[in-house]
Amino acid sequence: MENQEEEILNDFGPIEPRRLAPVPRGGRRTVEGRLSLNISEFKKKGFLDRTGYTARIGFYHKGLRFKLVKDPAVLDWYFKLINRGPKNSCDVFALVTTKCHYGGVREWFACQSCDHRVGILYQDGDNFRCRTCLGLCYLSQKMNYRGIVPLFKRIMEFEDVAMEIRWQEYAGKPTKRAMRYDALCRKVSVAGGQFGSRW
Repeated sequence: MENQEEEILNDFGPIEPRRLAPVPRGGRRTVEGRLSLNISEFKKKGFLDRTGYTARIGFYHKGLRFKLVKDPAVLDWYFKLINRGPKNSCDVFALVTTKCHYGGVREWFACQSCDHRVGILYQDGDNFRCRTCLGLCYLSQKMNYRGIVPLFKRIMEFEDVAMEIRWQEYAGKPTKRAMRYDALCRKVSVAGGQFGSRW
């Protein structure tokens, strides 16, 4: 009798990939200058305190009014946008918690579009979605690091670090600021060499 391997079926079905937003003409849009909701700012300002004053009456953040609400059905907490716009399709910002390695929990937003946990939600009209759903990138990702603008940026960093250095070495080893200063010197000299200048 031949040994036949049993085929294990996947009861959960195929994993749905995250949908990426189409890239518009002129390149991807950037997150700079766009209104955003950061979970770390909410935590620093005490908006996640379930028994605090802001939890009872709500709070304003960046011109928007929120209220921390407890869902009686599942005993879970979420933020509700009070003064939402006319084109807002979802005024609920669900919270997701993960356990930390050394105890406690960390809160995240759940994206209104893909339900993935994220730390920052960006404004899209009257709605808020994550960077992946909106197809956004950072300005540094679009920057040409061989151009003249990054050269000036590195020269400014170079001057700031040079003012902060007090000791080149400590206990026979170079300090972190000294190593950063040397790395910026190399970057400035390489970038400056492309424009025929010596730094």
